[in-house]
Amino acid sequence: MGSVSGAGLNQLPAAPRLFLNRESQLATIDAVVSDARAGERPGLICLTGMSGMGKTTLAVHVAHDCRNTFADAQFFYDLRGSGPGDPADPAVVLGHWLRQLGDSADDLPSGLQERAARFRARTAGARLLIVLDDAHSAAQLRDLLPSSPRSLVIVTSRRWFDGLAVEGFDEVVVGRFADEVSAELLRRSIGAAVLGAEADAVRDLIAVCGGAPLVLRVASARISRWRRPDPVSSFVANLRTPQALTHLHLDGTPQMTPVYDLCYAELTPGQARAYRLLALHPGPDFAVHAAAALIGAAPEPAADLLDELRELELLDTVAPGRFRYHHLIGVHARECALRDADDEQRRSAVGAAVTYYLEFLAGRMKSMSQRPLAGAVAARVPATYLGADAAARAAAELEIEYQNLVAAVHAADQFELDTECVELCEALRAWLYDTDRGAELAEIMAIGARAAERLGDDAWRMQLLRHVATAYEKQGARLDATGLRHGLDALAEARRIAERLGLPVVVASTYEWEGLLHEARSEPALALERLRHAYALVMETVTDPGERRRAAALLDMHLGRVLAGTGEAIAHLRRALDYFIAEETWVNAARLRHQLGAAALAGGRLDEAQDLLDLAAASFRTEKFASQELEVHLLRGELAARRADVNAQVAALREALALAQRLRLDGLEADLTRRIAGLGG
Repeated sequence: MGSVSGAGLNQLPAAPRLFLNRESQLATIDAVVSDARAGERPGLICLTGMSGMGKTTLAVHVAHDCRNTFADAQFFYDLRGSGPGDPADPAVVLGHWLRQLGDSADDLPSGLQERAARFRARTAGARLLIVLDDAHSAAQLRDLLPSSPRSLVIVTSRRWFDGLAVEGFDEVVVGRFADEVSAELLRRSIGAAVLGAEADAVRDLIAVCGGAPLVLRVASARISRWRRPDPVSSFVANLRTPQALTHLHLDGTPQMTPVYDLCYAELTPGQARAYRLLALHPGPDFAVHAAAALIGAAPEPAADLLDELRELELLDTVAPGRFRYHHLIGVHARECALRDADDEQRRSAVGAAVTYYLEFLAGRMKSMSQRPLAGAVAARVPATYLGADAAARAAAELEIEYQNLVAAVHAADQFELDTECVELCEALRAWLYDTDRGAELAEIMAIGARAAERLGDDAWRMQLLRHVATAYEKQGARLDATGLRHGLDALAEARRIAERLGLPVVVASTYEWEGLLHEARSEPALALERLRHAYALVMETVTDPGERRRAAALLDMHLGRVLAGTGEAIAHLRRALDYFIAEETWVNAARLRHQLGAAALAGGRLDEAQDLLDLAAASFRTEKFASQELEVHLLRGELAARRADVNAQVAALREALALAQRLRLDGLEADLTRRIAGLGG
């Protein structure tokens, strides 16, 4: 005992130059240190967490803070639990310590147990502090623990070992920094002046670094060396690329890739496979069933794997049952997928995910509408929900998965999963149209048309090209000259296909949609010219009586709208309404009642307008055409204002507001909220 006290051994590394707030961890550690200080029992702490989280920094900080409490000797040893070589041999560690305590090499016992016994004897009752960095297992630690009740042992490890609980260790998890702590680290490392000049870029940097201290330190060092007018934003741009990890190096030495490689190497085969395949998921985050599709597992074992990866801090939880990769870990996981999975495995995993999202979409679209969906997959998928709340539940889930559905289209295009791509685009069409996502709709329909071209399926390509035009028409007043040109080009190609296939009704339809595009651009003369040309083609070339009557009725509807305010308009609208009522095509009947209601309101025929608009609103609600129902409620509000009926006006605007909120029309929502408040509603 005297030799220990007299030696005053201190093998600790230098104290960290920059140590930031770890309040919750320090509170737990302080309680353990208090027990050891009182000599009630040895303090045994295991700091766990992913590499790069600052476990060693925290351990060394605590050790320096406690040096005076455990003044007889302080030992530090790197156990190499995660290095490329073999873990440290406990017998070698004990031999090193015993030599520091005065034993000569010739006097050392040869066996592990004998060395452990001698070490405990030499340090019995000593105020002893031991830091064991990067432990490999509980077995590696067992013989290194002192017997003195006045001792403190701090172990760091990337994971918790069950055997440590038996030894009496307390686990302290060392995780990511909070955003404010990350900001403080950057401020101290880079300087407040630089950060203040690029406040938005700093917030982006904090998000990309994900609170990992090592990443933040490397990023700070790299940024500090750059001589650029915008060093932070330039560095963030590099971290947003698929080559992000190559920018996290110091003096040419990579910093984060080895850290992530070590984590990956320690995974079980099942965990490693899930880790790399989940990185192929299209979209920012995923639910358990999507993950199950990607890795080819049933939902329950897939959920277990997700939980295991989350506990290893390789996945983040964004909501109950939903997961995502932090950006940099995702970059590494995708690198592993490119390296360790072949082309067919990657294509198969992505194909399974795309099919999952296609089935997900088809089932929920069937819950929202009675309209049939085209495609083999969509045809076999039943409605997900039934009952009064089916549509609302389905709509809410589609909003949650919106980014993933769009990403699935892009993934299907990238991997040339053309049949699935075409069906997914077609299934998305009505929902994107109804929720006023015209720009996204145009892009997705164009992707579907490319996939149909690769398939050599002219019928699908023609249909999707026409949908491209509907997407641009949906933009209405927002349609610019470029959008008009793209829409007209798509219709011209669709028309060439229709002429080749001998489909005169489709040829006429392309001119019809050209007219609608010009109408959206407030070009009524061009709109009328195209619509009248389409009408003449229908009468001249469409020989099937049923097809001819339907096409003529559609054109009557459009001509009546473009000719609004004229006597000719009313004749077109009433003729079309009679047809669609007879055919029980209630959506188009509702559109016509809407237009006739608007004409009646403009003409001062308020009772007629009320009846027509009420019927239109009810039909749109039944058929789940939310955007059209919203427009009718706005007109009903105008009608109520004409009648000076404030209560009816507020009621109509409230119905419009609810739909604007559901459709995410933020500008209209704000306007309606102000109007309702102004009416005292």
